[in-house]
Amino acid sequence: TSALNDQSVRCALGQAFDKQDLIDVVYNGHGTPANGPFSPGQEGYLEDNGSLPYDPDAAAAAISAYEAANGPIKINFSTTTSATNLARAQFLADAWGAVGVDVTIDQIEQSKLINNALLGDPAFDIFGWRNHAGIFVDTQNFWWNSSAALPPGQIALNFGRLKDPVIDDLLGKIRGEADKAKRVAMTEDINREFAKQCWILPINFTDWGVQMKPTVHGIGNSPQADDSGTTQRDGAGFPGQVWLTAAFVES
Repeated sequence: TSALNDQSVRCALGQAFDKQDLIDVVYNGHGTPANGPFSPGQEGYLEDNGSLPYDPDAAAAAISAYEAANGPIKINFSTTTSATNLARAQFLADAWGAVGVDVTIDQIEQSKLINNALLGDPAFDIFGWRNHAGIFVDTQNFWWNSSAALPPGQIALNFGRLKDPVIDDLLGKIRGEADKAKRVAMTEDINREFAKQCWILPINFTDWGVQMKPTVHGIGNSPQADDSGTTQRDGAGFPGQVWLTAAFVES
């Protein structure tokens, strides 16, 4: 059984590294520390979702307690072949090694990494991944619902084989909830459950920009279909995506 099945180990790994320090060292200061899978502007985002703070001493104590009862923790960290992703993996490996975890880094070509995720490769312990986007949490259903967590060897879009009854229940209720306030409240509860269980170890929110000439107008101004008067967020449905339905060029 993987040590990562233990909540205390997952949470300890999250507390073992300083997110801002990682951003400064690996990304030259570009990026904002993230506390969960929802970024500002998405339904479900919370400034405080209960995620644990950076505390390497607490992390080391939790790892020590687990290893005293279960033996040494060995983790394989899978990442792609880019230099930046390797630097990130090395930063995390150093931080986790400092609290007593034996980490190996496995650089894999991206298509192979995706196949490993889909099929649940046994060596696929922890992997560096950019989270999927989307304003509404229902678009995450097939990524997070346990119904998509098929056994290793079978193709599953729930890459981490996440099985959380609280998240399953909330996803099901949200799908049939027409009241926006209730839907948002339940999505916020999903955010809190992610933080409580440490299902992911968020690092930073991704910043996106759209470059255009001054004569191009209407980017980011596509109206929402609900007549609310608000506009669609470029990149929200898929990172880097640009809506051109309201774009025009000044002649």
